[in-house]
Amino acid sequence: RIQITEEGLPISTIREIAYLRLLEKYDHENIVRLLDVVNGPRLASEQSIILIFEFIDYDLDHYLRGFCENLTLKKILDLTKQILTGIDFLHMNRIIHVSSKFSFYKNIISLFKNVLIKNLRET
Repeated sequence: RIQITEEGLPISTIREIAYLRLLEKYDHENIVRLLDVVNGPRLASEQSIILIFEFIDYDLDHYLRGFCENLTLKKILDLTKQILTGIDFLHMNRIIHVSSKFSFYKNIISLFKNVLIKNLRET
């Protein structure tokens, strides 16, 4: 749900949806595609906007929480490459993803570091 201002939807919301729409013309294996944008129910002060993305089995957070005990060095390197390739693609197209926050990457690096230490001890 998005708070409606006197002017309507906040410009930041419109901008983010426009960036997602811009990405529709690309087919990148590390970027989840936006399929549609649908107006949901509207209340006096809120507007629901439903973003429909392609189906994926897991988002990164769910995947890491569910499988972090079984991550191998090879899988960590693969995930890191996928993340960096996706971010590089976005940046090459002058887009900074909303989830590109320091805390998100700090958590991933911490998890990967713990798995790497565990794997090194076992070898």
